[in-house]
Order: sequence, then structure tokens, then C-alpha cells
Amino acid sequence: MKLEYTVKKEDENVKLKYILKNILHISTALLIKLKNNKCIFVNNNISMVNTIVKENDSIIVDLNNIDNINKSTVIPYDKELNIIYEDEYILAVDKPSNLEIHPSPNNHDKTLANMIMNYYIEKNYNIKKIHILTRLDKDTSGICIIVKNEYIQNLFSSKGDTIHFEIQKEYIAVVNGNVEKDYDIIEKNIARKDGSIIIREVNDKGDYCKTEYFVLSRNIENNYTCLKVLLHTGRTHQIRVHMAFIGHVILRWWIIWSTV
Repeated sequence: MKLEYTVKKEDENVKLKYILKNILHISTALLIKLKNNKCIFVNNNISMVNTIVKENDSIIVDLNNIDNINKSTVIPYDKELNIIYEDEYILAVDKPSNLEIHPSPNNHDKTLANMIMNYYIEKNYNIKKIHILTRLDKDTSGICIIVKNEYIQNLFSSKGDTIHFEIQKEYIAVVNGNVEKDYDIIEKNIARKDGSIIIREVNDKGDYCKTEYFVLSRNIENNYTCLKVLLHTGRTHQIRVHMAFIGHVILRWWIIWSTV
């Protein structure tokens, strides 16, 4: 992937760095990598970020090799992905339960990341790093979005703070039981459970958390409720913990990204 930009009259006589950060929205961390690996060009010449640009200068940022300088440490795992969408920038897969997202000391070769790496190799994609944008717990099934380079990951992570659109994230969750209230806001602090570095629980000594939900539908016969959930804070396992607090276990969830 390459970013291309032609300098406009109103942009001339500024430093190249200004164009890269404020118009192309390249993060500081990524900019350092691009500089160190000589991936920034003005009129086809490798350029320093302090270069003063002129009208009609052609700027090219080569993102193809940023993630691929070193060999991948992710071992390919030959297991089929359930792909629901793919384009040049992202890959969306339906992750089953009982599957970890990233390799760990206890499981370094049979995770979703390993499956994605195998898929990239099979497709002859020149991608050697796995950027999973939406992470789910091992036992949670649902949609995971994978972005194909660090630049796209940064655009999503910025949440529109520096870009001229706002990215909104909603969750669709299926929980067991009949959720009585059609709408509610849960404001309960969450902390790690004593003796665990993973499990969270409602605890007054924890961090402030706010979850808003709307009932979309109820299936009384099969004993489950479908909810739209909005997070006003972003704590680990927040939806799971708050739903459990009101007596409902999450059976499945999806993350919905939209621009407004």
C-alpha cells in the first residue's frame, strides 16, 4: 500500500512533516519507522521530513515494507478461517469460541493470529505482522476485524480525533435470559478479581465504568435477548462483567463500526 499526495497551493512552503501528520494522518510512531527505513519520497526522491514542499510536489509514502523488515514470528496454522469480508485494507472473520486471539507461552501456534498468517501465506500477501483491531476472549465467539498494516490500524485507533470523520463503535450482544428493562445504563466500577490477572468483577474499589444498552429483541421460547450496547468507558471485559452483574451471560457478540 502506498499513500500518494500532490501538494496544493495552500500547502506549499510547509515542512513535509506537516503534510504527513496533518493531512495524511500518520502517527508519530509510524513516522519514525518511515524515516528510519527511507520510505518517504518527494518527486521520487527519498526525502527528510524537514524538507520544504512546493505546489505540485508529488509525495509518496511506501507502507509496503514497514511491517516486513523483519521475518514474522507468528507460526502459520493451517486451519480454515471463516471470512465474512475482505478488501485491500481489512479482513473480517468470524472467530469461534475456544480459540485464543494471540500466541502466548502456553499456546504459540494454534491461535487466530496463526490462522491469519497461514491465510496471508496462501494468498501470497506480503504481510508479516498481524494487526487484530477487535479482540475477543478465548471463549467468546464473534467478529474480529484485522487490518492489513499499521497505518490503517492507526486510523481506526485515532477514533476520528485527528481525522475529518468520527468512527462510532457499537456492540450487538446476545445474552441468556429475558432482560427486563428495554433500556438501561449500568454504572458500576470494575476491578481485577482477587487472585487473578484475567478475571474482572464489579468492585467499588475498581475503575469507573459506564455501559448503555437497548433491547433489540427477546426470544422468550429459547430464553435469550438481543441487545445493542454502547460503551462510555473502555475497561477490560466491561460488557461481560456488567451483563453478569444484572444476571445475564453473554452468548455471542459482534462489533459494529460506522462513520458519522
